[in-house]
Amino acid sequence: MSSTYRVGVVGLVHDHVWSEIKHWAVIPHVELVAVADAHPPLLERAQSEFGIDQTFDDVGRLFDECE
Repeated sequence: MSSTYRVGVVGLVHDHVWSEIKHWAVIPHVELVAVADAHPPLLERAQSEFGIDQTFDDVGRLFDECE
């Protein structure tokens, strides 16, 4: 039986995280569910490039509110 791994990414300011997200996006059984960062343009980029709907401006909110 396969499990689905739900991934939330905290911090989008470092360039290397974008290549990691790109790798995770194509792995079977991985679901990118949320991102957290204080910079709205980076949250918008995650939404537009990867379809990540749950975005948070605070990591605490990600942990408290992420579905």
